[in-house]
Order: sequence, then structure tokens, then C-alpha cells
Amino acid sequence: MKWIIAMSVFLISLFGLILIPAGTGTAQQEQSATFNNLEMRIQHSPRSGWFLSSDYSYQLRKKNSNRNRSFTFYESGVLMVFIGTDDYDRMSKSTGSRTFHLMPYKEKQTPAFGMKDAVTVEAQLPGGHRAYFSTETGELTGIDGYAVATSPMLHFDEMVKKQGGVEIRPEKGFLLFDYGWRTGGSSISQLWKASSVIDGLGNKCGIKNGDVYFVDPKDKDEVIFKFNNNGDLDGFLMKKCPKLVR
Repeated sequence: MKWIIAMSVFLISLFGLILIPAGTGTAQQEQSATFNNLEMRIQHSPRSGWFLSSDYSYQLRKKNSNRNRSFTFYESGVLMVFIGTDDYDRMSKSTGSRTFHLMPYKEKQTPAFGMKDAVTVEAQLPGGHRAYFSTETGELTGIDGYAVATSPMLHFDEMVKKQGGVEIRPEKGFLLFDYGWRTGGSSISQLWKASSVIDGLGNKCGIKNGDVYFVDPKDKDEVIFKFNNNGDLDGFLMKKCPKLVR
């Protein structure tokens, strides 16, 4: 299916994805497993480190007319929601993503996943959070510190209207950068694009991607987040978004 190719190209171009075969002396081995309608993976990129992702199972994708929604979590706290479909012949018109950033920074952890109960997979995310997935729907159902809501997968035109059909809101003590939706690519690479920062009380601050990202001097097609720690991030937010509660 062409959306699988699109997803691979998407990750390679955005995050320098290179899969490392298990047992090659890396800090941990890559892992994958299927739990009913849910597929889970742990993979590695030399650019972004270890990351954890979920997908629909093959059977669920077929049931959904080859439409899929995946969630990929990175060490930086970035979450990319990828939508892939066969609704149009051109991949640029039938795939897209919405990108979030879970903040503040937490201590990085070794990613892992396993059954929490009969219908839930619990995952330790590389960015330090924990997330939960349904083995029945193949969807992300929760993240510690955040409320997650998903809508059913429909024709791609409807998913564009719903910006991927995923809404995430932070709880008290947490922040969320919402970089929005982009058809055929990732929104964070558009430095002129308007985004927002939301606190756990529902306060929202408008920013541009260029406020928090800059072009990688080694690769003009890549962008780098400007703040490597909570101190630097707080300094920026105090000036740009003083009404946010952190």
C-alpha cells in the first residue's frame, strides 16, 4: 500500500531514520509486536535516538479501507500523528500529519511496552512519559498528564477537516505545543506557520514555528528545536507567553 511507502519516506526525510537490526551491539534491541488490532514498535534513528510508535494491525487497516493512523513518540517529547490512506493516487494528497510536543522535559527513559490489562498496552515513552493504547481499536487512549480523544478514521478529506482526528490537552502542571496539521508533510518544517502553546488550565498562547525551531545548518531540509532544557524553555515562555501557568 502506498501509504506505507509514504510513512517510510516521511520518517526518513524528517528524522533521518535508519533501522538497526537487532543484535548489532546497540544499547537495546529494536522490538515489535502485535496485540490484536494494535502493532507496537521500538526503533532507532541516529538523528533522534530511540522512538516508539503504534499502528493499526494489518487486519484493521484492511477493515478500514486501507486507512491507518499511527502515533510516533520521540526522545525530545515530540509526538507525530500520521494519517495514511489509499483515498487518492498521489501520496501528497492522501497522507498527512499533526505534530505535538509534550512539555516540560522529563528524564529520558528506555522505551518499552507490555500488556497492562486484557485490552490495554502500556508504554514507557523515550521522552519520559507513559502512554496507553487500546488493543481493540488500535488507538492511543491516554498519556500521563494529558487527555487524549480520537475520532473514527474516515475518508482522507474528512480527516483533513479534523486535523487527523486527534485532540490532546494538557493537565495541570503540563504544557502542550500544538504545531497543527499538514497534508503531505510535517507542519514543524514550515517555520512561518502559526502554532500554539496550551497550559493545563486551558490558557493558549499563539507562536510561530520559527519562534521555537531553526533550520539545521547541516541540512536545510531539517529543523532543530531551540531549547534543550526546561530552564531555557521557561525563559522563552516567560517573555513570549507570560500568561501561561507552568
